[in-house]
Amino acid sequence: MITSTGRPRWPAAPTEADALLLQPHRPFAQPQPTQFVVQRALHSVQARQVALRGLRFIHPLRPMRQQRLAVHQDAARNGLPPKPQAPTPRRAPDLAFLHANATAGAAMAPAITWIGHASVMAQLGGLNLLTDPIFSERASPLPFIGPRRHVPPGLAPSELPRIDLVLVSHNHYDHLDAASVDALQAQAGGPPLFIVPLGLQRWLAGRGITHAVELDWWQSHRVAAPQGDVDVMLAPAQHWSARGLTDRMATLWGGFAVFAPDCHLFFAGDTGCSKDFTDLRAHVAERQRPEAGGGFDIALLPIGAYEPRWFSRKRRAAPEFS
Repeated sequence: MITSTGRPRWPAAPTEADALLLQPHRPFAQPQPTQFVVQRALHSVQARQVALRGLRFIHPLRPMRQQRLAVHQDAARNGLPPKPQAPTPRRAPDLAFLHANATAGAAMAPAITWIGHASVMAQLGGLNLLTDPIFSERASPLPFIGPRRHVPPGLAPSELPRIDLVLVSHNHYDHLDAASVDALQAQAGGPPLFIVPLGLQRWLAGRGITHAVELDWWQSHRVAAPQGDVDVMLAPAQHWSARGLTDRMATLWGGFAVFAPDCHLFFAGDTGCSKDFTDLRAHVAERQRPEAGGGFDIALLPIGAYEPRWFSRKRRAAPEFS
């Protein structure tokens, strides 16, 4: 768990990481007739029509299935990924603090609790927020096959306070878990608000989850909170979406910038190193002026599934970048 103690500012001069970020996206082949290019500057109307008509979003760095097959073959030949050499360190959550803080209203202290993978509970602005909740044993459509978690969640579902807000970055099984969102929908005190990228509201509705808002890149949704309004913005990311063999790129993906009066949080979801980060900096520069408190107080950045770099570098950030 991390509690926030200040408002850091963006560095004034470009860093070595900035040089990586400023590299342009590689141009991309002509889309198929059933696909539709969503421009970075495009908002709502056309993109929403794409989702509703069942067409496809296209990212300049679309994953290539031939490369994915080569990765699996390489992993099988070389016994990758290697098994952990030591158990993952665990720290018991301070449940008394978390639950007292959860009900503190305007007196809530900003706090971050890592549950595992991309699942984080953030307490800010008087709200209890979850990112990409997954509490299941496997990230898979089937309970007996697929990637299995190495350690239990840092917080069990029964240990959570009532959650006000759930942010889902994209629809991969390790980020959008059906059993976990169903449990949150049924929590005591009423369901949370789900904020998702374009196309996922329909998936939620199919599970009976209707308290949901979907966003295009750069769109925001304002949530009333005890400390004042909290703005949640969907930011571009360099990734993709799919839950099956026929829905690749059928829904949007992204990261989230959350602006609460007491804490600015950035959750990247899954992404490669891209210009999206510097675009985000420019997009929020006015609201994060030095005299207004500066940049993000905390950034939740991905470091998983980053090898081999020849395949993953455009789609997932490595630890040294994060």
